[in-house]
Amino acid sequence: MDVAAKSEATQGIVLPDSLSRPFKELRITCSILEDRCYTIHGDVVRIYLQLSHTPPLGWSFMFTSLWQMEEPNGARPRAGVEGDAIWIECSPAEMRASYLPELECVVGQANACFRPSLQQKAAALATQQRLDDKARSQLHDLRCSLDPAPPLARKGTRFGTAGRFFSALSVSWSAFKRVLLDH
Repeated sequence: MDVAAKSEATQGIVLPDSLSRPFKELRITCSILEDRCYTIHGDVVRIYLQLSHTPPLGWSFMFTSLWQMEEPNGARPRAGVEGDAIWIECSPAEMRASYLPELECVVGQANACFRPSLQQKAAALATQQRLDDKARSQLHDLRCSLDPAPPLARKGTRFGTAGRFFSALSVSWSAFKRVLLDH
């Protein structure tokens, strides 16, 4: 693999119709979005942390699942993703010492889990496209084998569809004139 192709391969995977850009690893920028933060109760605040960019479809679910899975006894505070930010419900004092390193770790785990799922989706889409192409080819062959006359030989006149239309119109007009003359 040449250097350009290798560089392009490490840039990410593009999936048609579901992702318009290659997947880039997400990270927490450590910028607190104060305008979104609010008090839940007592000293517990929903704190919003800026992500490096908006996560692709499915990444947020993966992050939330991993966050909840790590602590089955429910000792971790609630956390989730909204748009381009991660939120966590805890006291500001606990945030930096306790939960920021854990959030960064789970973001890394979500990135690591998400990339293979994109590769699987890309492989599945490519396989489906090959199957669709093969089926279309087989249907075309079947249609050709069932239709004995080639499409050009069926026209009947040298004027094609227009000629058939005017021929049918002439026959209809002749029949109409006969009906008028008979009455």
